[in-house]
Amino acid sequence: MLKMKFAKSVMILFLIVGLSLAIYIVMNKELIKIDKFTQEPALKVYLFHVDWCGHCQKYLKSDKFNSAFKYIKENNPDLAGKVEFIAVNYDAEQEKDPSARKVNINKFEVTGFPAIMAEDSKGKVFKFTYDRNSEKDLEKFVKECLAA
Repeated sequence: MLKMKFAKSVMILFLIVGLSLAIYIVMNKELIKIDKFTQEPALKVYLFHVDWCGHCQKYLKSDKFNSAFKYIKENNPDLAGKVEFIAVNYDAEQEKDPSARKVNINKFEVTGFPAIMAEDSKGKVFKFTYDRNSEKDLEKFVKECLAA
């Protein structure tokens, strides 16, 4: 009789511990999902380039795209985490299987290289029409896209 009560107590204890662990795991997964969702940038700014383009190679070597990102980040702390700058080799992305691409290049109407475009979190595409060598013009573009 005593062994039976002890066995039932142990089973109830395992059930409680197992249920608590399951609830903990589910809650942590939800927290992780929420954290990843909130870290998604409001705007992604893309630099589309190709290996065979001399203008692209010159622009990439000048590091203007990265310096513009640093400039915007330093001068606009309110934009921290809202904007992501991504350089995309257009030819390399075209050769990949569409499911393996880091960006849906078909949605952008790239007509020349290098091309700077942006996409907001709703999927709206913006084309950069200013001086790509100007940090202030890139900053202006980012702010216009975020305000749209």
